[in-house]
Amino acid sequence: MVRRRMSGPPSFLVWPVPRAVRALQGRTAQRITLTVALCGCTLKGNEKMSDDFKPVLYLKENCPFCLKVRIFVLESGSADQVTVRDFTEGTEGETSVKPELSAHLDKVSFPAAQMAPGIFINESDDIIAKLEALSGKPAAQMTVYQNYVNGAFSLAMTLWRENVELKQAAASA
Repeated sequence: MVRRRMSGPPSFLVWPVPRAVRALQGRTAQRITLTVALCGCTLKGNEKMSDDFKPVLYLKENCPFCLKVRIFVLESGSADQVTVRDFTEGTEGETSVKPELSAHLDKVSFPAAQMAPGIFINESDDIIAKLEALSGKPAAQMTVYQNYVNGAFSLAMTLWRENVELKQAAASA
């Protein structure tokens, strides 16, 4: 189970409810907010997330992980259910996004997403899992997404790992 920090006092953690429970009518979801105090844990209760809020995706151009999220959004037909903030590395767009995200994430990396007010995540697989729950369309059944993940993306990750190993071998030689 993934824990995510909320904005606000550092004692707030969000524990996502399992997908089956989260699948409610419309685009509503539930979250249980757990307040962790020095003396123990107290359950604040169930809160409904706003129907008016659209998740915000922060996607960097030429990023293979961002492309993975973008392909899912397009193939699932959920482009109208999210707001996408695109930017190119080294531009004003990036310099405005990083400080905004650093206030909510331990490490700013891309893709990143604000899934609910004050709730940010930044792993492509986590983002896609949340978007799957919102759209009701499983990534496993998406042909283009699966072709990218098992093809070009997989090859890129293999080449990246080989590059890291070569750099480590060269540094130790």
